[in-house]
Amino acid sequence: MREYGDLVHIQTGSRHHFYVNHPDLIEKVLLAGYAMRTSRPRPLRHMLGRGLITSQGELHHTMRRLMQPVFQKQMINRQTRMIVEESQRIMSEWTDGQTLDIAEEMTHLTLSIIVQILFGTECRARDQVKRIGRAMHMVHSFGHQNPLSHLNMRIEWIPFIGKLTPPARERHYLDNLIYGLIKKRQAEKNLEGEDLLSLLLKLKETHPEIEGLQNKQIRDEIFTMFLAGHETTANALAWSFYLLSKHPDVERKLHEELDQVLGGKIPAEENLPDLRYTRMILSESMRLYPPVWTLGRRPEAEGFELGGYVIPQKSMLLLSPYLIHHDERFFPDPEKFDPERFRPEEEAKRPKFAYFPFGGGNRRCIGENLAWTEGILVLAALAQHWHFRHIENHRIDLEPLISLKPRYGIRMIVEKRKPAAPRPREPLFENAEFISR
Repeated sequence: MREYGDLVHIQTGSRHHFYVNHPDLIEKVLLAGYAMRTSRPRPLRHMLGRGLITSQGELHHTMRRLMQPVFQKQMINRQTRMIVEESQRIMSEWTDGQTLDIAEEMTHLTLSIIVQILFGTECRARDQVKRIGRAMHMVHSFGHQNPLSHLNMRIEWIPFIGKLTPPARERHYLDNLIYGLIKKRQAEKNLEGEDLLSLLLKLKETHPEIEGLQNKQIRDEIFTMFLAGHETTANALAWSFYLLSKHPDVERKLHEELDQVLGGKIPAEENLPDLRYTRMILSESMRLYPPVWTLGRRPEAEGFELGGYVIPQKSMLLLSPYLIHHDERFFPDPEKFDPERFRPEEEAKRPKFAYFPFGGGNRRCIGENLAWTEGILVLAALAQHWHFRHIENHRIDLEPLISLKPRYGIRMIVEKRKPAAPRPREPLFENAEFISR
């Protein structure tokens, strides 16, 4: 990008790749609708089937519309108590001065939350959640583009032997779990819950004319939400606690907000609008370490124009939130952790797609509202009662798989803190109209 600019073309044999490096060009690609196909590695498609992440065209449009009610704000608000209860539960297992891997802890926590959003309370037992987590970790490791993923796909076609590979075994376990719950709900006519599985089964029962809404499609959507619904939020939270441990001034300001807004009480839905600095911290964490660090698109037809060039059909267009979020044109001193970048007046200065951790257009993350609600509540609930201290000699490296993970985890010491009594609070924003809104 630094050498060649905002649109970079690389050709390998007959394949054209374009690196799209400016918010205005990114906006045009993401808002092109179904004139663009999403591009996902074959191992990922093999794993997820035709869920929201991998499906195209009319199927994607139909399933997104059907699933939308579960992720609307009023439905998510009903989950806030469960999110906080799960946060309280995981904190109850910590002891003052304990060393733990905060990335692993956040993975367990967000997995417990997404399991209940998908299935209600049927799979909330801790041992079962851990078993699901182990299976998801194995399947996830083989769901991105690497030689082992493709080799494993080929081995799976070998009779008898193929089903014995670790990724195949774990996917088989998850398939049995999902299909078992589907059959159980159908047999019991238990379709009145507010979880995603109940919604899809009820739609199948009441609208048999909906093309494609069969048990296999329901499995694909549930499997997709398993992957997308906890891994990304877990990484965003883990990186947030890591950054707070490196910036005590920001942590202090966060504690001041939590003490003032919560006053020692458990965070709740009504506190969300007042946890503005908490949200800014999460925003800045996802700027530095965007959970979805790269996106791929392919034009469906000839003649797509971008930046003064006509892009050949089926070329790969690569858009990287990580790259744009570290572009000093839009974020001065881009490596600095500074939540103040997300004051409303600062956000208004930037192009719309200078910050796009949830993508955009018709493929914008369907769970964005859930991710914000969950992220803010968990960050507030944990930071209210604990300091997090990164172990200095513990190595931090990026592992860019489907999501942006810490390769060696994040080893931290947790220290108990006592919330202070609330004090009169200085306005965080000068714009009173924004506060009231």
